[in-house]
Amino acid sequence: MPLTEEEFEKLYKELYEYIALKNKDEVFNIIQKYVILGPVTIETVSNKIPENLRKMLVFEDKGDFIKITKARYLDTENFKRIAEIVRKIGGDYVSAGKDSYFRIPKKKAQQ
Repeated sequence: MPLTEEEFEKLYKELYEYIALKNKDEVFNIIQKYVILGPVTIETVSNKIPENLRKMLVFEDKGDFIKITKARYLDTENFKRIAEIVRKIGGDYVSAGKDSYFRIPKKKAQQ
């Protein structure tokens, strides 16, 4: 799920204080590896996935979420790597047989 600027700043400050890093850029780099800042788009999602894996996938904007399907067979190792990245950025896997896909919501769920 993307963070608002306010949420990001709060997380940034907490991390900075907690781990007491001297280099603020290091904290930013750590956070950016795991979250999408700003709007969730095909570009922001695909940029979180290494190029060698990205070539195996098809990205679609479905309005409320980004849908990721396989362009070709994914072996177990590559599937696990993609699933881990998708979970880290707030997505999940929708199991539907041949129509299974990864889903990354564009908005946070209402609580």
